Amino acid sequence: MKKGAIQNMKVLSNKSLPKLVVDLNAIKHNYDVCKETIDGKEVAAVIKANAYGLGQARISKMLEEEAGCSNFFVAFIIEGMEARQTLSDSSNIFVFHGIMEGEEEIAYQNNLIPVLNDFYQLDIWQNYAKKIGQKLRCAIHFDSGMNRLGFDINSAKKLRDNIDSHLLDVTLVLSHLSYAENKNSELNLQQIEKFKQAAKYFKGAKLSLANSPSMSLGNEYYFDMIRVGRALYGPNKYAALPESLKPAVSIYAPIIQIRKIEEDSPVGYAASHIAKKGSKIATLAIGYADGYMRLFGNISKVYYEGYHLPVIGKISMDLVTIDVTNVPDEFLALGNFVELIGKNIDFHDILVQSGTSSSELFARLGGRMIREYVRK
Repeated sequence: MKKGAIQNMKVLSNKSLPKLVVDLNAIKHNYDVCKETIDGKEVAAVIKANAYGLGQARISKMLEEEAGCSNFFVAFIIEGMEARQTLSDSSNIFVFHGIMEGEEEIAYQNNLIPVLNDFYQLDIWQNYAKKIGQKLRCAIHFDSGMNRLGFDINSAKKLRDNIDSHLLDVTLVLSHLSYAENKNSELNLQQIEKFKQAAKYFKGAKLSLANSPSMSLGNEYYFDMIRVGRALYGPNKYAALPESLKPAVSIYAPIIQIRKIEEDSPVGYAASHIAKKGSKIATLAIGYADGYMRLFGNISKVYYEGYHLPVIGKISMDLVTIDVTNVPDEFLALGNFVELIGKNIDFHDILVQSGTSSSELFARLGGRMIREYVRK
């Protein structure tokens, strides 16, 4: 294919594809807000799942170079490898899922810190340290009440006794709160007490219990480090996050068809919405393949030219239909972009109503979206 043809394809794509705009200024601001909120403690950035679908490379690089972040968390070893290509060797990259047999050399070569979750993983990492004759860093995860990953709290002393301090350096002991959004939940008190019970066996290691919503629980929960993920990307009134956070994510989609309804008729699959005679419908080039979830059909709203407009009908793989009846014809044009998520749309009510979260939504964002990064 000729170079000119490739350039023309790029121009076409920019006009016809949905667009994700990530405000790096807002992310840095949000990181700084987190630091101020937990005065004096370390703030680690959770960049798993490609930084919640928003672009790990751009976000982690900015956080390291401009915000001073030196601790990062990913889920998988492969995510750690990708992050290491962006981050300097001086930054710590912790791998939540730990280490599996066959991954030892990759983790070592990329200077990754596995979060050990059971004795099987302990044996793998400790045996590898013995094999190469080097002391290796690790973190220890205790299950304080979520029943997902981590050592049993009651195994803390046994674990300490099984760690060869000549082979492993336990740099961090962590756990994870299950219901930090509710500051009055008894679960928070139960988990912090269990965490303290286990952590006392690891003198000298840093401690981390708190995630983003834990910032509302107070200094007792902060220990040495908090791990922030969704707080980086904006406010959420349901997650007990600081009010001064700024929205960092916007999603836009172009109008690719406008039609006037001549008689009452169904819209989209399963006739879940009936458009009234005389109404106007605009079809947007975005769908659940791009991460705009099917759950949003008939309940979500979008923003266009000063109007908040309802999404009507089920969300298709590639298309969303909206009711533009109240928008004057002179404001409607093919190719104009509509805001689905952004500063004009408080979508958290819709997320709660749909039974999902901003973390799930962002992580689903598809590769077809044009990604734009806003920076000073």
